[in-house]
Amino acid sequence: MSKIVRFKTKEDDFMLSVIDVARYLLSLGSMNHRKLQKLCYYVQAFYLAITGEPLMNTEFQAWAHGPVSPQLYYYYKSWGYLKIIQIVNEDYITKIPQQIRNFINSVYKMYENYSADDLEALTHSEEPWIKARESAGAKPGEACTKVITNDSMKIYYKKFFT
Repeated sequence: MSKIVRFKTKEDDFMLSVIDVARYLLSLGSMNHRKLQKLCYYVQAFYLAITGEPLMNTEFQAWAHGPVSPQLYYYYKSWGYLKIIQIVNEDYITKIPQQIRNFINSVYKMYENYSADDLEALTHSEEPWIKARESAGAKPGEACTKVITNDSMKIYYKKFFT
């Protein structure tokens, strides 16, 4: 992936909402809620690793099925295990600068052919999720709301980009 530079607006720094990123990902293809959660997590983690700054104004928690943004969960939870169908809307697509869309496209392409189960297994093998659950004393399959810190994501995933 190429170097991403933090973008600014006239008002100052700005971050996207996790819902904006999710809607953009859904414009690339329909998927179930679990896969959408993991893709949003990787977008945030890789952006942190490359730029040192978060892209989205959300936190990810170490839930039993992998990293979850509670904000995103409550927004799409009514879909259950069904594929989320999203109508492409230019208003929210053009809200995201082209450079950031290119970045999100790169992450999507990396994991496009992975299932939600594949992505869950992958995140379960990675340090940020493991350490967050361990620090909370969470057993496998047990509920956990421990936050996966931006620092833990930045440090762990940075090694993939150096």
